[in-house]
Amino acid sequence: MHEVLRRIRGVVLTPVASFEEIAAEKPVGSALVIVVAVSLLGGYEYQLIHQPASDMLPFEPTLLTNTAMRAGMFLVTALGIFLLTRILTAIFEPSGDFLGLLAALGFAEIPGAFSLPANLASRFGGTAGSMLGSVLPLAVSLWGAVLAVVAIRESLKISTGLSLVAYIITTVAVFLLSMSLWMPMMLPL
Repeated sequence: MHEVLRRIRGVVLTPVASFEEIAAEKPVGSALVIVVAVSLLGGYEYQLIHQPASDMLPFEPTLLTNTAMRAGMFLVTALGIFLLTRILTAIFEPSGDFLGLLAALGFAEIPGAFSLPANLASRFGGTAGSMLGSVLPLAVSLWGAVLAVVAIRESLKISTGLSLVAYIITTVAVFLLSMSLWMPMMLPL
């Protein structure tokens, strides 16, 4: 437990060195616990804040389905990034492996834990909370994206530009994939 907290602190304060260490040691179990915990928080956030807007869905999303969707998207994204970077770096000599990338990306999910408090502030914090609530979720998302790019770069030993390209392409592809799976459920029967 102490080791996990040390790594979390390292990711927040010194991400480059921490992701280098995480990619080398591959603490996949700890990373997946973080992914599940952040996914649970995200699922709970959806239930608490966004649930009233889901009346148009043909089924009632639950904490379990929201959590499973988030964790599943994480795994698909990690695999997509790994495969894409292998394709993009075919002319170079890429190093690193999928487990190192998976562990680093798992720890890069840490900012997601701040999403729930940020959205709660916007919902229940009055005027000040509303003002903060419009900025904090964006800041949390950007922090998470930056950490993901650093995690990709450090775990696969590729350039920042290639890491950014891999992150953007994979994020767009996963979004389009999820929309193609989600949209048929939204259509009336």
